[in-house]
Amino acid sequence: MPLAEARLLLDADYRRPVRRGDLDAFPAGQVVGIVDGVFEQSLAVSPAEVRSAVDRGVVVYGGGSMGALRAAEVPGVIGIGLVHAWYRDGAISRDDEVALLFDAETAAPLTVPMVNVRYAVDRLHRGGTIDRPTADRLLAAALELPYKARTHRRVVRSAGLLDRADGEDLVAMLAGHDLKHRDAQSVLEAVGAARVAPMPGGEPRVNVERPVAEPVATGTALIWESGDRVDDDELFAFLAYTGRLEPLGRAAHPVPPELLPAVDAEAARAGFRSAVRRWGWLSTEEARVTLADLGIDLSTLNRRAEAEAVADAGLTAWARADREVFRRSVRAALFLHDASLKREVMRQGALRLFAEEDPRPAGAGELAEAWQVLCKANLAVDREALRQRWAQWGHGDRAAQDAFAEGLARARRNVRTLAATMAGGALPAAARTAPHPAPGLRSRPKPPGERRFCTSLRQARDHAERLAKTIGITRIGMVGELGDIGGVQIAQAARPDGRWSSTYGSGKGLTEDGAYVGSVMEELEKWAQERWVPRADDLVEGSYRELGGDAVDPAGLALPYDSGYTPELPLTWVRCPDLLTARTVLVPLDLLRLERGRGDICFSPRGARKVIATNGLGSGFSLEEALLHGLCEYVERHAQRLAEVALVNPGGTGAPPFRFVDPDTAPDRAREAAERLRRAGHVVRVLDITSEVKVPTFMVTVWRGLDRAEGYGTHPDPGTAVEMALLEAAQSIACSVAGGREDLTIRARSLGRHERPRPISHEDAWFWLDPDIVTTPLPRGHTCDDVLDDLRWTLRRVADAGVAHVPVLDLSRPETAPGHVVRVIVPGLESNNPFATGERARLTLLRDLLPRWS
Repeated sequence: MPLAEARLLLDADYRRPVRRGDLDAFPAGQVVGIVDGVFEQSLAVSPAEVRSAVDRGVVVYGGGSMGALRAAEVPGVIGIGLVHAWYRDGAISRDDEVALLFDAETAAPLTVPMVNVRYAVDRLHRGGTIDRPTADRLLAAALELPYKARTHRRVVRSAGLLDRADGEDLVAMLAGHDLKHRDAQSVLEAVGAARVAPMPGGEPRVNVERPVAEPVATGTALIWESGDRVDDDELFAFLAYTGRLEPLGRAAHPVPPELLPAVDAEAARAGFRSAVRRWGWLSTEEARVTLADLGIDLSTLNRRAEAEAVADAGLTAWARADREVFRRSVRAALFLHDASLKREVMRQGALRLFAEEDPRPAGAGELAEAWQVLCKANLAVDREALRQRWAQWGHGDRAAQDAFAEGLARARRNVRTLAATMAGGALPAAARTAPHPAPGLRSRPKPPGERRFCTSLRQARDHAERLAKTIGITRIGMVGELGDIGGVQIAQAARPDGRWSSTYGSGKGLTEDGAYVGSVMEELEKWAQERWVPRADDLVEGSYRELGGDAVDPAGLALPYDSGYTPELPLTWVRCPDLLTARTVLVPLDLLRLERGRGDICFSPRGARKVIATNGLGSGFSLEEALLHGLCEYVERHAQRLAEVALVNPGGTGAPPFRFVDPDTAPDRAREAAERLRRAGHVVRVLDITSEVKVPTFMVTVWRGLDRAEGYGTHPDPGTAVEMALLEAAQSIACSVAGGREDLTIRARSLGRHERPRPISHEDAWFWLDPDIVTTPLPRGHTCDDVLDDLRWTLRRVADAGVAHVPVLDLSRPETAPGHVVRVIVPGLESNNPFATGERARLTLLRDLLPRWS
């Protein structure tokens, strides 16, 4: 990090990279941050020297490079950043992973540390820009190069990828991820947050803030996607109280033989009587005759009933007698079976959050209802029977049982308004936010035959060719020709000087012109975002607590779970027009810019990067068109997240009634896209995943065997939404093929996709491939001949879903006219941020315990 940049972050005494003896001069109470250190030029600072400084009262932070190494080695050093976490957790061990050459006079780096290559390759692979074999080739090549010779270009050349058409672009993308720089900023911010306070006797005391979470201890589970951290006591109490511990216990390792009890005849008879009731038998004679008809002899049945009674009693005895071993076994079973560990941790975390948000004691009626829900979840006939069952599993403390029921009652009360809002019936008409026509918006008629745009394709192509030159696009490649996608066209636009260093701009269409325009417009969105600088007159300083009603609540803006945000934190805000109220509202600057600012509330220490959701970037050849596209994208990502939670990530929540749609009932272009894919040998499925924001949204999966590609689309016109989803799925196929070609490495992909894990299971596959799927005709939506009408209709749907504000930032620049770019924000909706899960998704996780919205 250049010294001038560091001084902007923290006014401090900056010194050369640390070496042997440098720490001896610091007195007790001094705060020291170690980033870089010498390796070969002089003696490196030793662990003993660092330990001595800590022992005499020096507060030492370490991260990024030498600081990360010493923080991992010396107790008492406060480790910062991802490099430190890698050393601490044993992911890397070689000291030369952080080593590099630098210019002795300017301190400019001349080579690249291995940790930067690891981080860049991981980010590009996780984002879908490069495939796993390419990632492995790059890592192997980097590890073979000595640190004195390692540069991004040499890494790509050694991997055999530099001579490809996109080789230089890959070099630029790798260079765009500087992990040591990010960790260095985190060290500076941690040092700046340390506060020196006097102690009795005049000695200084430092109040230390730890901006990086400690490693997760054994017996504790952390889910990055939601930030839920649950210890074993919380998790197993939740499983017991919600009736899930028994089936999960059965999936654990066999009960230790010494814990198996003697046969309990009464328990065996109870199991038999339960089966008799389930079959509906009224007499012993009827039971005997029916058993004979079923080919079951009574003695075998009795032995089985006794065995099950023994197994059940053994399980509960195991849970009580050897709790730690039992819990480890169940935790392993949770991991192995259908993402159950993720699901249950997220469910427990969501329930705890909802309960804590409303601390008022539950009323008698609310408590009675909560107990009914728990009896239902456990299939218990009454509260006393339920308490006894919990006690069998080692959760017999009545005060703890009552506390759980109290928390459930508070959570249910807390989410009623949200659930009713999502169901569309919470707010009376007078209380709903009525969309207000924003000043300056104009009617934008669509050309004849056009369902989405206000410009003809011929005009759009002409504009796009000029825009490509203006924003520095050097190459637009058509990569769909080898994708076996029936002639669907896929384009990718390369802009080497872009700061958005993880993807090309990509476009797709039934025609080459459509794909070309789409790739340029996506790159225009990124170009405009990169160059946006707020006007001084639009900036406001203050905390959310101070600014009150003029500011959008950052808690609803999909911040990473480990953000440093608090309502009292001073922030810089940007004035933005609100499409729903025609007022000006304040949005945190950190949400609107790509660069990481000082104390950035979008920075994730766990992810070691700023995590800014790309939701809401929209472009078009009119402002109205750009606004519509940005708004629809936000609604689409929200619906996608809710569908993921319900179906597969983590799934198992009791899915809302999603419907499969027959693509042959869609308009011509969507029908043609589906038919092209089917002719190429693919199975095409269209699923209506429209959320409580009643704008038509569809998920498309395209299959060949068990190879799957997916796409999403949202638009007031359902036919247009289906077409968009089909084309995006086709693009996914093409990008995987392009990634395997000898002349291309980088995959085209849609901006903001593939940010979260994509779990796949056989159950998930057969959900889509079931030969007996029943499809319905394409649902009705809104079709019109004016883009402004589409925008107003969509805003009404957003307001009806309980959204109070839709701020918008105009990123358009004169040199790109008539191209417009905007950033639309919809507070309260879910996003593509992989480190955030909002309240609406959390509510979807708890359909069995909390009021439902669908």
